[in-house]
Amino acid sequence: MNLLTIGTLAYLGIGTLAALYFIAVRYVKFDQFDARFCRRDALAVIVQSVFLWPLFLIAPRNPFLNPYRCLRGYGASKADAERKFHAFLKNPPPSGRLIRIRPTHRLTGDSQGLFTFPSASLLSAAESRLARRPSLDDEIRPCEYLHAWLSASRCPKSGIADAPDDMRAIPGVVGDLLRAGEAGLFARSAGLNTVQMS
Repeated sequence: MNLLTIGTLAYLGIGTLAALYFIAVRYVKFDQFDARFCRRDALAVIVQSVFLWPLFLIAPRNPFLNPYRCLRGYGASKADAERKFHAFLKNPPPSGRLIRIRPTHRLTGDSQGLFTFPSASLLSAAESRLARRPSLDDEIRPCEYLHAWLSASRCPKSGIADAPDDMRAIPGVVGDLLRAGEAGLFARSAGLNTVQMS
């Protein structure tokens, strides 16, 4: 064999070892959420490592030093969100007969008022929004949190409970209930002033 052939085989041999390294990390580190949302990113890294492993070595964020982060890629945020949601489902916080919520704008995080609604009305509004899922992508996850929380809470439905932060980005649900006249009556019964949406 000439030097070119030997060099090529050595290059591909190192690349194969690099790919096996990333494959091992993927099977050891990935849970069900990473496997679902980061599969394509992980596959791309594994394939690229066979041929581009020298570039990996000189990259500012060397994939070999933090392979798990590299393998997760752009799907990491979705995997983390889904993992957090499933952890929430296992142990939802207590709710109440009335729910006090301070909805926020999805992008800016600005508060849009303080409202108190009956939990049954919030649950119904969340179900309605989820039924129209394709056109309401921005509110799907907060509505899923809200629906899961009010459906699965194990405490008696008495008193007022504050909605957790993960379900505050639901201005559409709050708007539906305001248009239905739900907020005013229950805000007064809870000793609160209804604040109009800004």
